[in-house]
Amino acid sequence: MLNNQRLLIALDLDGTLLTSKKTISKKTKKLIQDLAKEGHLIIIASGRPPRAIFNYYYELGLKTPMISYNGAYVFNPLDESFPEQKMVFDSKIIKNLITDLNPVMTNIMCENNDNMWLRYENAQLVDFFASSDIKLHFGEFDLFSNQNLFSIIGIQKPDISRDEIKNIISKYEDIDVWFWHGSPYFELYVKGFSKGPGLKYIANFYQIAKENIIVFGDADNDIDMFQVGHISVAMKNAKTNVLQSASRISLYDNDKEGIYHTLKQIIREYKT
Repeated sequence: MLNNQRLLIALDLDGTLLTSKKTISKKTKKLIQDLAKEGHLIIIASGRPPRAIFNYYYELGLKTPMISYNGAYVFNPLDESFPEQKMVFDSKIIKNLITDLNPVMTNIMCENNDNMWLRYENAQLVDFFASSDIKLHFGEFDLFSNQNLFSIIGIQKPDISRDEIKNIISKYEDIDVWFWHGSPYFELYVKGFSKGPGLKYIANFYQIAKENIIVFGDADNDIDMFQVGHISVAMKNAKTNVLQSASRISLYDNDKEGIYHTLKQIIREYKT
């Protein structure tokens, strides 16, 4: 412990903890493992489904809750006593929602813990989200109209603006959207169930004060998590609005052990 302070350290995966080759550096891994052994809570907070987080979770030897689907599902795979929190899209509105979005997107992916559906094949989404133990479906909406969905991702048409998509989503009181940096992908989520509220839920459960929460991220979906942390670190590789939303910027980017160097500096600050 650092002066008897238990820290909660939340780490986004892609573009943050992971290098561009989707690996965790040896130095970063050892630092995280050492901090976990000292009793600090290391939390993975990702837009990925649990199946796409587990490899990194177990590689780090974590035993803490994880934030998956951008906060729609918060749970601890190793501790059933931790009360899971989950929010799925209302199946009554999904069909209308997707119908309204059809004119502005070229493809759509929906998923839950057991199934992944794509209207048309897309290697990038399959490689990123699928796994050997999930059922992969291709086809139209009616195939999954009665399913509970954690995640809905669309691919924006080239001639469509983000404002046009936002206008469509604004018709749905409980739904919002964020856009992937540097790509045509956009992701829908249920309001109130994003990474920020997910992190706050974990902090409240473990009674961790705000001044002991550290957050690392690089994308729009990390910004509301920054607001929960006392120290919020935007990765050097993040875009401008994310950099401006954090309390500091990492010393290096995700390919140059940005978390390792920056977190070591922060830990030294807590010791003084």
